[in-house]
Amino acid sequence: VFEEQAYATVTWEGGPDLVVPLFVPPVLQSQSGNPVTITEWTRNTGTVAVGPSITRYYLSPTAGVDPDTALILGERSVPTLAPGEISKSPPITLTMPPGFPFGTYNLAACADAPRQVTELQEENNCSFNILNTSQSVAVPHAFAGTPNDVPICTTAGPSTDRLWPPNHK
Repeated sequence: VFEEQAYATVTWEGGPDLVVPLFVPPVLQSQSGNPVTITEWTRNTGTVAVGPSITRYYLSPTAGVDPDTALILGERSVPTLAPGEISKSPPITLTMPPGFPFGTYNLAACADAPRQVTELQEENNCSFNILNTSQSVAVPHAFAGTPNDVPICTTAGPSTDRLWPPNHK
């Protein structure tokens, strides 16, 4: 018995592609229990419209945040997007979990977080930033006033690694 086999090559030439082209602040400091305000945009860089989706915000101690294991800080609903269209979030306030240990963490915004949209590229959905939860020099640990008091900066010093934007004059 002779069997014939045939092969077909399928090329997908169009589809949606959700990305996060803007996620700010690029670097921030916080402590557990404190609010953190972010701004994020989700864009469809694909060639066809995409229905409503979810963009989530994650916190992880490892670089290259894995949405399956990272801590979810919040999320927002993104409306239907035409090709090239951007959904701009208003400022969103997230809260650092109480009792969160000091350290440096990766903060990420990931479009289509539940992975419900079939996209041209699935690996470009996240935008990463670094969140430093170590104690800030600008607000010394000994500062015990109210949030509207002028901070005591007698022990503060310059820190070029905390200035933004980089390469400023």
